[in-house]
Amino acid sequence: MKHLYRLALFAGSLLLAAPAARPAEAAEIWVTNMGSGDVTVFDAQSLYTRAVIRAGKGAHNITFSRDKKWALVSNVGSNDVTLIDAEKKHKVTDIPCGPRAHHALFLPDGKTAYVSNVGADYVTVIDLESRKVVKNLKTGKGAMMTSALDGNSAYVLNAEAASISLVDLRAHQVVKTLPGGNGAMAAEFTSDKSVAWVSAGAEDALVAIDAKGHTELARVKVPGEPHGLVLSKDGKRAYVVLRKKNEMALFDTARKKVIKTAALGKRPDMVVLSADGKTLYVTSRSENKLLVVDAATLKLLNAVPTGKEPHGVGIR
Repeated sequence: MKHLYRLALFAGSLLLAAPAARPAEAAEIWVTNMGSGDVTVFDAQSLYTRAVIRAGKGAHNITFSRDKKWALVSNVGSNDVTLIDAEKKHKVTDIPCGPRAHHALFLPDGKTAYVSNVGADYVTVIDLESRKVVKNLKTGKGAMMTSALDGNSAYVLNAEAASISLVDLRAHQVVKTLPGGNGAMAAEFTSDKSVAWVSAGAEDALVAIDAKGHTELARVKVPGEPHGLVLSKDGKRAYVVLRKKNEMALFDTARKKVIKTAALGKRPDMVVLSADGKTLYVTSRSENKLLVVDAATLKLLNAVPTGKEPHGVGIR
């Protein structure tokens, strides 16, 4: 009996001495707030605010490096981007770029960024190590958004020119211009990079692009000013924010039709999808809220306060 007691004490001491396993850190939802010029960081599970980080005037969109260690906020009001240490939740610096910086893209090397300037006809190429502009690459009028196709190329949506510039990311050159959409706001590639879906708000349409041959596949009317857009992991569904209708639309990409809509806040803007594909996070600019939506039913699950005039949203 004494031996058993000693063994129990010994085992207990080992348990006490062993370091406790650290739970995996929950995902974060980052929201850029145009009116307050900052970023609100939420815990994805509790929706508690983890941090508020100062950015620039008109903080518009957020993007992360591949390793999620860095974030870039494009500031349409101050014509620059804010570089943030995403791990420390700390602003590092502001880097001047072009008029009405709208969206930034980290290149795969993590050392270079492209910034689309909606007030110009070019994207700004930034060396992130020196934090200096190295080139202004002419694309098309109203350079709104840049989406990477792969490690070698990307699409730049030229909203006012209703075109898409195919860019060689190594040479920093436009290699082809293809039809886009008037007021194009978002572009999402299927997981196999075969098709890109583009929201063209000014013409109430979604545009499908063959991302291998770089030709238009379809142009589908979707009334209500399609704005933010995200694809399901299998590419069979697109979740589209209809900004004028204050709705979310579920779009069947095979049948090329809207199969469901649901009311969604006041002036909803951008949308992201959780890693498990079950939850949508949508910014509601006129309500100053982040909306949490069930992806299967489009039912509103929660709404939490953000800064003033939230627009961009990203998951880290």
